[in-house]
Amino acid sequence: MSSPASKPLLSVVVTVVDGGDVLRRFLRALTTQEDPPAMEILVPFDSSKAGVAQVCAEFPTVTPVPMGEVPTFRPITTAAGQHEMFDRQRVAGLNRAIGELIAILEDRAPPRPNWVRTAVRLHREHPYGVIGGAIEPAPSASSTGPSTSATSPAMACRSPASPAPGSATSTSATSAP
Repeated sequence: MSSPASKPLLSVVVTVVDGGDVLRRFLRALTTQEDPPAMEILVPFDSSKAGVAQVCAEFPTVTPVPMGEVPTFRPITTAAGQHEMFDRQRVAGLNRAIGELIAILEDRAPPRPNWVRTAVRLHREHPYGVIGGAIEPAPSASSTGPSTSATSPAMACRSPASPAPGSATSTSATSAP
């Protein structure tokens, strides 16, 4: 994990979809990665998700990003309102991220033990601005049915020499390993 004096190679922005024990399971998987590089873990959340700060406090290397009450255009009780909030969480995390590489994951998809190392390796091997990957079913601790688990990286890379996103000279590519 990253110390305050060093810039992390990887910033992981966690979108809180389910929260509670699901978030706890996710953060446990992320904070116990095999041989991770210096990384920061950012968990943006609004006041509609109770208990997120308490769960984050259980993990000293996790940085909660409280957003307070965030009004949405659509009611938060609707699917559209929830997705709007997820997007706002991601934006809040991206605005705080300082890593060279940025990964965006949802709490309902805990990463496998080598996910971070694999994501960083793939970014070094492929000259793409964005690498996306599949989320495939993995066994759930609470049922015999499938749940999701992050297996392939979905990351963004920014470089001081890279043009700003959306600029006329900006290019990106995707790769699904």
